[in-house]
Amino acid sequence: MVDWLDKKISIKLMVWLTLLVFVIHDSEEILTMEKWAADNISRLPDFIKDAAQINTAQFAMAVLLLFVIGLLVAGLTTRYGVESTYFKAYIFVAVLLLVNAITHVLQAVVFRGYIPGVVTTIIPLLPFTVYAVFRLIREGYLSTGMLMKLSAIAFILQGVLTVGAKILGKLIV
Repeated sequence: MVDWLDKKISIKLMVWLTLLVFVIHDSEEILTMEKWAADNISRLPDFIKDAAQINTAQFAMAVLLLFVIGLLVAGLTTRYGVESTYFKAYIFVAVLLLVNAITHVLQAVVFRGYIPGVVTTIIPLLPFTVYAVFRLIREGYLSTGMLMKLSAIAFILQGVLTVGAKILGKLIV
């Protein structure tokens, strides 16, 4: 089945589909984050409570910025190809989204229920990012060692992006 997918989905198409999957996933988060956080603030660890207090407009503004960055990476990767620095940036984006998907699943287990983004993590985010990252490995663009390094960076960066999103959202909205 993977060979069939690889024949149907070029690397360029995979890059653009990654952006589409991001939009689908983050749309769920935008639509549910504010109410979920308000309803569950008492269940959150203290170090997360402040970052969770963000309204929909602020969160949407932060997602818009991430989308623009993703759009630039996808466009420049398409234009300059797999040998470019932009493709290396895409590889990191794919790993970051895979780590984000795994984080959502773990959060849902810890919270024993719904968390914003978990529905679109199950389909399409997790299956697509697993496919994309393992294809990058199969085709020699990403080693397993580099996957581990990028995953660790991505895990840390998620927290930085969360705090940054709150600050940015409050500055703009």
